[in-house]
Amino acid sequence: MISFFTRLNFFFLSLITKPTELEQKVKYTFIDKSLLEVSLTHKSLKPNPKKNYERFEFLGDAVLDYVVSEWLFHKYGKDDEGKLTKKRAALVKKQFLAKMATKLNLVKYVKTNNSLDLKNQKVAYNLNGNIFESLVGAIFLDGGIKSAEKFIYKFLIMHENKATADDNYKGKLIEIYQEKGLEPPLFRVKNVEGPDHDKIFTIEAVVSDDKMFLGIGRSKKEAEQKASKNALESTKL
Repeated sequence: MISFFTRLNFFFLSLITKPTELEQKVKYTFIDKSLLEVSLTHKSLKPNPKKNYERFEFLGDAVLDYVVSEWLFHKYGKDDEGKLTKKRAALVKKQFLAKMATKLNLVKYVKTNNSLDLKNQKVAYNLNGNIFESLVGAIFLDGGIKSAEKFIYKFLIMHENKATADDNYKGKLIEIYQEKGLEPPLFRVKNVEGPDHDKIFTIEAVVSDDKMFLGIGRSKKEAEQKASKNALESTKL
């Protein structure tokens, strides 16, 4: 735990230190800059759990759940537990967090060693959602729940309509083929990368003998949805 006087010193330093590019983007200036640094450090660079973002990611996940749950509780006063749970799941799912993180280009600020290729789409996608949660955790530690709430509201909650939009692309794709009297698309796993707790799936949607569309996600279901979306958006379909 940082002492009161150390924190006070950090605070005065933050007043005279120009905010970093990322701080300007997220509209939050850290009192303790070391928290921001750790929240952006990948374990490939610093394996010590206290010096990379994974613990911050764990904390940020919990803070997100709390803030989003409370906001939904007050906004949707007539919804039952099931409906609230569904709305929360849409907002905090990794796919949507990664989408919001991509808009901020958070992966640009991640510190890694040379073994991690951040230009690789799969790697960047995997990191984006993680860093969003890590940043939430860092802001919470630095400025408390109110600061975390402001960040979450601005960069996540206010985009609720995008999170809760109908994204059952696989269902839509299958329905189109059924209406045409055709065999439904075949979904098959093309590739699986990463450790057991953090896999990245590549799924291929085969809509005909010569038409195949790929989707990448952190679960088979997510990858299938992306492959289906690509198929629906293709002019070749």
